[in-house]
Amino acid sequence: MTKEIAVTPARASHGSRFTGHVSRVTVHLLILLALALRLYHLDQVDLRGDEAFDILYAAQPLAEVIRNDLCCQAYPPLNHSALHFWLLLAGRSEFAYRFLFGVVPGVLAVALIYRLTRELLPRTAARTAALLAAVNPFLIWWSQDGHFYSGLTAACAGILWLGLRALRYGASRRSLLPYVLAATVGLYFHYFAAFAILGVLAVAALRAIRERGLHPWARRLLLAHVAVAAAFSPWALAALGLMQRFELGWAPPVSLPELLGRLAQSYSLGYTAPAWALWTLPLFALVLVAGLAALPRRARATGLTLLVAPLLVFWLVSLLRPMFDDKFTVFVLPVYLALLGGGLTWARLPRPLRLAALALVLVVTGASLRQYYFDHTTYKSPDWSTALRLAESHGAPGEVLLYNFPDPAVLYYASAAGVPVRLTPATADADVAAEVAALAAEHERLWLLPLARPEWSGGDEVERWLQRHCLLEEQHGVRGLTVLAYRTPAGLADRWLPAEARFEGGPQLAGYLVLPPPNGATGLRVVLLWEGGGPTAVPYTVFVHLVGPDGIMLGQDDSVPVAGAYPTTEWRADEAVVDAHTVAVPAGAGLEGARLRVGLYRPDTMERLAVDGVDSRGDYVELGLPAAISQP
Repeated sequence: MTKEIAVTPARASHGSRFTGHVSRVTVHLLILLALALRLYHLDQVDLRGDEAFDILYAAQPLAEVIRNDLCCQAYPPLNHSALHFWLLLAGRSEFAYRFLFGVVPGVLAVALIYRLTRELLPRTAARTAALLAAVNPFLIWWSQDGHFYSGLTAACAGILWLGLRALRYGASRRSLLPYVLAATVGLYFHYFAAFAILGVLAVAALRAIRERGLHPWARRLLLAHVAVAAAFSPWALAALGLMQRFELGWAPPVSLPELLGRLAQSYSLGYTAPAWALWTLPLFALVLVAGLAALPRRARATGLTLLVAPLLVFWLVSLLRPMFDDKFTVFVLPVYLALLGGGLTWARLPRPLRLAALALVLVVTGASLRQYYFDHTTYKSPDWSTALRLAESHGAPGEVLLYNFPDPAVLYYASAAGVPVRLTPATADADVAAEVAALAAEHERLWLLPLARPEWSGGDEVERWLQRHCLLEEQHGVRGLTVLAYRTPAGLADRWLPAEARFEGGPQLAGYLVLPPPNGATGLRVVLLWEGGGPTAVPYTVFVHLVGPDGIMLGQDDSVPVAGAYPTTEWRADEAVVDAHTVAVPAGAGLEGARLRVGLYRPDTMERLAVDGVDSRGDYVELGLPAAISQP
């Protein structure tokens, strides 16, 4: 018969049957609260790039998913393999994906944190820890996100609980079996479950040192971990090459104080807390210390070991192999919440003080959740779906939408909206100008979703090329995004009104358009086509003057070409520049007989360039207005 070894005296004390019933009902209510908070507005915000990647990745044939996990993506196979079958069963909607891979493990984590806390502290502390887990802004954020970390939190909480439970039962075979299963499943779900296993091993090692010998329970626990290693070794050996060369370039090493500060803020307040809430972080630190003090004496070392050992090892490894981000360390979050529950219920503190501390924690939590649910500036992703639907409804057959950063969310929502999309540049080191020019030659209109990022070289050059060589026809703002539609040279070729004028030492004016301004603004939009100028010695300002039949000025626009974005000193000899100007027109002004005067001058001396050509008037070009504009 296996002897039970108590981790903490807290388990030895039993309340009345009524108290136990009330405790169970309370925990069930907390789980329902956790479910409600995680379902609320679940699909209100569009998928993040990582979430969209998961769906597109898992939608591949299963063999391809496994192959890519081994050669290209540093993922164990369980998550995406399970998602593959879930997509076949439930479809690709945001709700279906987030429900199974965010909400379900998020609610399970609350129950597991309760069980973990009961291994260390009394029921009151466990219920408080479950309450904190149910409303924790960080956990809710990730529980409404399908990408790994809600599941990893639940897996780590389960590993820690079952590990301590096995130790409490003297590492009996019956108690070790669920632990071995949880540890193996956790590793096949995410590699960082290993740090939770490390926490259990650290506690066991501490006990073995205290007992001064390798007792039978220790040998059984050691064999259990050998079994976990054996079960995971086929995958680990196959993925070893990838793991040796895989790096997270966006996760640089941090100092230990910075790591602790970031985790304290994220785990206590979440990502969306108002600025004033930062002043409450010392309160969380004091409650954490009180939680350690609230542990029974022999369990104090266990709690401290679970909190410190895995995190310290993770930090040391991250110095050698950069990989820090707060979501990667969720293996310590269940212990953190358990200790907060203990601190808020520590009997040695006056009851009014405990209640006040709990109330303040809940107020801060509520403020963070309010911003998370209702403040669109804190939403985890922009409004991809509206942007893509807008491009579909305003577009025409043959048009294509360019996006200049490889965010998988674009592909996900473009597929749903039926919009053809093209990543431009296709690679980070592509010849952007040549690539965009080729697309502009194939299509009369191009849509652009500007997403330039520093890590994707050349991304901002796409918009720059379109600004200089195409005509912006539509501009729409949606939450977090701008959607632009450009008429390309191919789409403008038969629309130009003729102009013939060459400026001395400067470019040739080869054509022009006069259009109503976009988006319902007032005035006229004058579009100039410059050709063959090459770079000028000094930067020139373009002037566009609207004059009446009597020569009186009605409106004007003087500016550096392309709204100040393309000085003439940067022009190339082999290019055509599309230069749009908006000329304000006084209300009620008649345009019959009005003319445009266009020229170039030096802004430092105001000296105009001389011009030759049919439309020349010495130092400017005079152009007529189309009948549709002058006689509406």
